[in-house]
Amino acid sequence: MPKHIPSPLPLLIIALSACTSAAAEPKHDIVPEGEYPFWPAYNKVPVDQIEPQPWRTHDDVIDGWDWSLPPSVRVSPRSLLCVSRNMRSLPQVSFEANPVISLWVRWKDLEPEEGRYEFGPLIEDLQKIEAAGYGAIIRPMTAVWESVRYPDPAQTPQRMRDSKKCAPGYLVEKYNVPRIEEKPKTSWRIINLDVTHPDFHRRYLKLVEAIGESGIPRMDVVRGIIVGYASSSWGDEHIGPRDQMDPPHVRERLDAWADACRGVETKVCMGGPSEYGFGKGFGVRGGFVEMYLYQLPERYIGQRIDPAGYLAVDENATIIRNRSFSGDENEEYEESWVHRFGALESFTYRYFTSSLRLLQMRRNYLLNNPFCVYPEMLPFISLEMGRTVEDTPDVWCVLRESRIRASNYQGKDWEQREFSPEEKANGVPVRNFERWLHQRDREGFETSPAVKIKWPIRMWMVPEGKDHDYVARAGKRIGFAIDDRFLDTDSPHRVAVKVTYFDLAEGQLTVHYQTPDGSANRQVPLNATGQLKTATFFLDNALFSADGMDYDLIVEGEPEAVVTMVRVVRL
Repeated sequence: MPKHIPSPLPLLIIALSACTSAAAEPKHDIVPEGEYPFWPAYNKVPVDQIEPQPWRTHDDVIDGWDWSLPPSVRVSPRSLLCVSRNMRSLPQVSFEANPVISLWVRWKDLEPEEGRYEFGPLIEDLQKIEAAGYGAIIRPMTAVWESVRYPDPAQTPQRMRDSKKCAPGYLVEKYNVPRIEEKPKTSWRIINLDVTHPDFHRRYLKLVEAIGESGIPRMDVVRGIIVGYASSSWGDEHIGPRDQMDPPHVRERLDAWADACRGVETKVCMGGPSEYGFGKGFGVRGGFVEMYLYQLPERYIGQRIDPAGYLAVDENATIIRNRSFSGDENEEYEESWVHRFGALESFTYRYFTSSLRLLQMRRNYLLNNPFCVYPEMLPFISLEMGRTVEDTPDVWCVLRESRIRASNYQGKDWEQREFSPEEKANGVPVRNFERWLHQRDREGFETSPAVKIKWPIRMWMVPEGKDHDYVARAGKRIGFAIDDRFLDTDSPHRVAVKVTYFDLAEGQLTVHYQTPDGSANRQVPLNATGQLKTATFFLDNALFSADGMDYDLIVEGEPEAVVTMVRVVRL
């Protein structure tokens, strides 16, 4: 929990206002179902055409969202932005980023004959990647035997089967390693070899040893090595069998990678969580942040819902505490994904929400498309990834609310959270995406969810009838606590405060804060335009000294404030 120094600001505001009761019902259904008016229309902008949103140096109010950061902000060395999986296409990136390529490497190419390793072509590729200004995330594909149509494999031509093959042929021809048949979820399936077979396992360990001896893991251009297992999709998910926890052969695989990457163990990224691997300094890669309510709860990245329904992050979680490789994939935005996600018009909104969630999860690696459907966000994501509270350029809170099934949460809960009858019936609230800026209700500062956005599909973890988000919170006064580690609490600071709000009534929006001389405020008019706007206030002498979850900032609205995001930018 953040530690703070006491401040009189919350008590001052409460003393000046009559307490109001909490609003139980959501407000402001201003968006027609199936429409997404506050996000850009669907358009695939190539990465080499993307520029950051310009930083402005004076107070103003603009239409829409604000993803700008000062031009002095540089990308974190831990931020890895993957925008290519094709050696022939390494687009130039004109914004602050550490661009990387996801380089798929087939076992059969590294070991075309048993015991004969050929790393020369891979090293040449890595040198070309480095010359282009990129880093490489290596994905050794080891178990895939073929990809075929279901139910009739004969529908897949032999040449296509051979082109998909990753495991060397000698494993089958000489050692009779069997194939694994998994029940397919789609019209096609990947057939893997049995990675538990003694001869597969023995040769796999030899391969990893040879990779280590080649020196490839210690090359500067290699920024990560994604170590998978075997799955029915090209995602190569998991680190071991789903029904066992780190059996002996999995531990031996992880031991081999630790030896091969000695001294650079933090480059290793597992295809799934393993406490044994975490103990070696390894990271992990998620892969479905497009369904942005996933991984709730999840212990290894500290994702949990507190008793009041707020999405919280335990920074003592293994992967955050160790500053390990923590990745996700936010890539399913081509027109062909309509079958999974519904209306194309919703894709920009989904990208927006998924991007904020991956930052809320403290990810430092992102697999993006070589295009972006919300281009202004990508430079922002690049600059935000890999940060801690001590080196982040800003802190922020996205005010929102969704619901997930209590049964879905309960089955993975390590804290044994209790659920109210209302939560069991209607789902557990997931309130806010926060990065070191926290909004909390209390007496006199009650809020209600506002501005309903309907999904075109329902995610698997969501109750019937809850296939929507609320993307703002409404209240007379909304209180925010800044984590004390962000700025020295004893000294005043120069910051920019950005409040993104819905302009739904005539009145006034006021930001209250403290200075060494006492309380101060800044105001903008509300004009009932029905638009989403962002007001920026440059504060020259702000003091953030509140205690615990007491408020460092208060946003007040007359007749009310309908706020969707607040950012505090370090200057």
